[in-house]
Amino acid sequence: MSKENGFDAMGRLPMGRRALMTGAACAAGAGLIPSAAVAAVSQLPAKLDAAAASQFARLALSHVTREYPMATGMTRSSPTESVEQKLIRPVFYGSFGWGSSVATHWQLARLRNLFPKIVEAPSIAAHFDSAFSEEKIAKEMDFFKTPMNEGAGRFGGWAWVMALQIELARDKSARAQRWASLLAPMTADLTARTIDFLPKLRFPGRGGGTPLGLLQMVDYARQPGQEKLLEMIASNARNWYGEDVVEDKPQIGGEDSIPAEFATAELMRRVLPAAEFDAWFRRYLPKLGTGEPAVLLTPVDSGDRGDERLTLAIDSLNLTRGWLLRSLAKSCRGDARATVMRAAADRHLAASLPHIGENYLSVRSLPAYALLALEAGRG
Repeated sequence: MSKENGFDAMGRLPMGRRALMTGAACAAGAGLIPSAAVAAVSQLPAKLDAAAASQFARLALSHVTREYPMATGMTRSSPTESVEQKLIRPVFYGSFGWGSSVATHWQLARLRNLFPKIVEAPSIAAHFDSAFSEEKIAKEMDFFKTPMNEGAGRFGGWAWVMALQIELARDKSARAQRWASLLAPMTADLTARTIDFLPKLRFPGRGGGTPLGLLQMVDYARQPGQEKLLEMIASNARNWYGEDVVEDKPQIGGEDSIPAEFATAELMRRVLPAAEFDAWFRRYLPKLGTGEPAVLLTPVDSGDRGDERLTLAIDSLNLTRGWLLRSLAKSCRGDARATVMRAAADRHLAASLPHIGENYLSVRSLPAYALLALEAGRG
């Protein structure tokens, strides 16, 4: 059978389009998305506009309440303890895992704020109305009181909760303010846990997860009343990374999913005064303006996309690096470093944006960083 209308020789859609269409159709059947909004999407666009926002929203709505497959991310204390995430974590149970579920909710809130007239906006609001209640948020908070789960999701998932809190509060409608009010106790609890934990962390995280999570907390830490959190993040960042210099030939791990060098730099950009950061950044990456180290400015490609776990790590690395490079470039306007970083960011996004939708793992976890990268490219 010949290819026709995008189908392959077996009469199937390519994997990316099949994943997106199936998820969107399921969501439409569940009443989350108006049927008119369900459309085939081959890949996400390279710029953020209303059409792109609709594509992101359809993706998020397609899995935000999808229970399986799931990664529980929890420790059980007995064989009788339930692992059903919808019972234990009744708000953030979908999207494969707790952290990616919170990130998906952030996407929905952010898209609704940026593009309030997209056709998916009513479905987004309806989801928050259904998902958020005092009882459900209390149940979410109870999870962190169970043995050996006190630190689950730290720092990445906790940072997404704080980002979601900001996004909900940004919408001044009574409806959104209700959602923000309901989430607030959980955000306050995770903030207190972060403040309690940071003094215990004597040595810096070098895998990238620590600076990435903390940099995403900074915007929330700048809100009125959060001075203690900001002070602790800034103090730890200075102590951990203040004397760092990236070696001439840094090594990239085979399954690294976080660009540690640029996550560290972006954390420092967010906590240091501009002049102090500029001096630190020039010392940290002294050859950046000449395109070195090249390995940090070159998209990763496995050459074989048959392993879903490996390709997820690669695409996550590329998209996150693209976002961070675009963000850092804004601090270097007018010099060669900005040109180098913007060009590298474009290459990274071109390498991995087309693969969102290739499988379920990519649909549930990559769009948040793609959205951040595209938004960073707008200004």
